[in-house]
Amino acid sequence: MLAALAALVISRPLLILLLGLLPALVSLPAVVNLKLVSDYLELLPSGCREVKDLSFIARKIGGLGTFSIVIFSDQRNIKGMKALADDLARKLSLMPELQYVEYRFPRDFLEDHFYLFMEEHDLNIIAERFHEKVQYEIWKNSPMYIDLEKDSGGPKFDLSDIIKKYREKFSSENFGDSDYFISADLSMLVIYTKPVFLPTRTDQTRLLREKIQKCISDLGLGNYGHDLSIGFNGNYCLMLDQREAITRDIGKSSILAVIFIFLILTAVFSRLLPALLLSISLAAGIIPVFGLAQLFFGSINLVTGFLMAILSGLGVNYGIFFILRYQEALNSGLKKKQAIQDSFTGSGGPSLAGALTTAVSFFILCASRFR
Repeated sequence: MLAALAALVISRPLLILLLGLLPALVSLPAVVNLKLVSDYLELLPSGCREVKDLSFIARKIGGLGTFSIVIFSDQRNIKGMKALADDLARKLSLMPELQYVEYRFPRDFLEDHFYLFMEEHDLNIIAERFHEKVQYEIWKNSPMYIDLEKDSGGPKFDLSDIIKKYREKFSSENFGDSDYFISADLSMLVIYTKPVFLPTRTDQTRLLREKIQKCISDLGLGNYGHDLSIGFNGNYCLMLDQREAITRDIGKSSILAVIFIFLILTAVFSRLLPALLLSISLAAGIIPVFGLAQLFFGSINLVTGFLMAILSGLGVNYGIFFILRYQEALNSGLKKKQAIQDSFTGSGGPSLAGALTTAVSFFILCASRFR
């Protein structure tokens, strides 16, 4: 079989070259449009209990965590930060991607509902006073009760001291001159928002950030002060930054792998042509792989994104064996056609066996629950 393939290559070199490059050329548009899915949940099996629980929570309460917008002022421009926060918050509150926007303390709510923030110690005191009052009333209404002297009314269920404590604690006066979320050094103001989606949906986070940036651009920072600047924070932004860093690393590692492989091949063969031919054949083999990924899956994830570099390192070996065998045959006195024939029959079998064992190793990963 290998001898017949060698004869075909020798007799129809251009046809074989075109047939070898055709899958890569057809796959190239699909590879260009191949997307990287950075959602960590996409790496886990959909039937996993933890994934189901997180999906349930997401349906019930929406997002987890916050997308924070930070307004910085080098010159402590409090007035400008407040004005920008007010205008930006009005725009943010209209976005369907956000559940709520918070950037000021709810003074009225805290004053009217201070009892929701009582400490356990004070709740125990209330319970003790209530219990004493109830016990007294039960005893007083007992048939065995005899009022031998004028009843003083027993213990009083009075909470005025506790009410006074919390009214003073949550009084507007304790917030100082501002109810905005401003840092102690007056250099920044924070706006907290809660998206309706999970922070693992980094594609949606990126679109939300771009939408917020457009709102800020429409408002114009210069209208509120020339020293103002904007930053983003929160777990949503952290995961987006991680995704962008991984995407950059995947691109850099793949490019560096190809460059260094080419340089090493050039150094080993001491000629540019063998290194160039090997690089072309390597691309002809790897590009269709990612084209098939686009066809069957539509995307790659954080793990398979690094396969470009891995497959480049694994795939280049077969070409090296073939060319070294070809050069060895030429050095032994064989003609070019005979050397090609010898390369196919000599290194073809071992290379095919090595390729099959590598393919089986990757195929075993299909049995894993991890995507």
